[in-house]
Amino acid sequence: MKTSAMRPPPSRGFSLFTCLILLALLSVFAGLILRVVLPEIAGAHYQTRERRAFYHAEAGVGFVIDQINADLMAGTLALTGETVNVTYQPPAAYPCEPVRLLTQLGNPRWYTFTVTGRQHNARAAIEISITRPRLLRNLGVFGDASVALQPNVELFSYHSSRLLNPTSADSTGEANVGSNEQITFRPGAFLDGLVLLGADVFGNEPAAPAGYEAESLGRISPDPLGATVGPLADAFAFYSQPANNDNVAAGITGDKISCSPGSTLTLPGGRYYLTDVYLAGNSTLVLDATPENPVIIYLDGPLRTQPNHIVNSVAGRPSNFFIFSRSSDEIRIQPNGDFRAFVYAPLAEIRLAPNNDLYGVFWGRDSLLLPGNVTYIDVDLLDSFLAPRVEIVQWRQIIN
Repeated sequence: MKTSAMRPPPSRGFSLFTCLILLALLSVFAGLILRVVLPEIAGAHYQTRERRAFYHAEAGVGFVIDQINADLMAGTLALTGETVNVTYQPPAAYPCEPVRLLTQLGNPRWYTFTVTGRQHNARAAIEISITRPRLLRNLGVFGDASVALQPNVELFSYHSSRLLNPTSADSTGEANVGSNEQITFRPGAFLDGLVLLGADVFGNEPAAPAGYEAESLGRISPDPLGATVGPLADAFAFYSQPANNDNVAAGITGDKISCSPGSTLTLPGGRYYLTDVYLAGNSTLVLDATPENPVIIYLDGPLRTQPNHIVNSVAGRPSNFFIFSRSSDEIRIQPNGDFRAFVYAPLAEIRLAPNNDLYGVFWGRDSLLLPGNVTYIDVDLLDSFLAPRVEIVQWRQIIN
């Protein structure tokens, strides 16, 4: 009886064995869970670092854009050529790799660069495409108050850097016209481009001529070059001083040009301040100039040509001749002429009479093209005036 009382019950050993088996199974199960969960945790940590790297890249993009704009304003950066070497190192608060190259994208005004952000072993890169906006938008003929094309007016476009004497078959489809208030096309007017609709000071858009493709821009600045207040006004103040202009060197007296019938006047490349320009019938204004050294007239008065005039000659480029007016006096180009120039007169009416061959860009308060004109918009001129800042046109993340 004593021996029987000291012996453990048979079930106690079985329970211990069962517990050991369960512990082993639990250990295996826990190991399997860890094997599944640990990579997920590591992946989640990497995604967090990658997201932070992306935020760093975004901040770096803003830094680089600010630096590009600052350098453009300072005149220390020229966005020309297929590649532009730069050195933009974002501050330590934005862990990014330095940007050392801006690459052209085919369009001369489009460039791309890449900003790569870092966070430990994670990387994220953003590819940015930028452009410098045209101050004159994409407008070849503009009238703040009105644009009117009379019957049988034809507008085409071309690049004078590629072709001096275009035909209608050479048109590039960029002969755009626009106004903030009124656009009138008479029967037979032909436009190889768009009607660009601005808006008046109250936000009202002008009616688009029926049958022409139109695009809304919102309000278009009537004086984007600053003839009244801004950079162009400062240039007027400077070149109106006799010591600062080339009037005397070119034989101009009294700040006026007046060509008699049949006469010829030659102007070398330079800066001129004039209060009146008059070209009589059959007179010729020859520009001894190049796009690198153009004739630039700062005009505080009217410009008038009589029939059969020639300005800039048939082989000239409009980029040889710039006319900036801050006067409300009319600019009138009379019939049967050959006129090649950039005309900017935001306070004046530009009146282009019949049977002219016109080449360039025409920007006024009112722009009137009378019947029979054939006008070729020189798209290259629009790239002569670019904003001192860039805009992002597209971006994409290229490393995940």
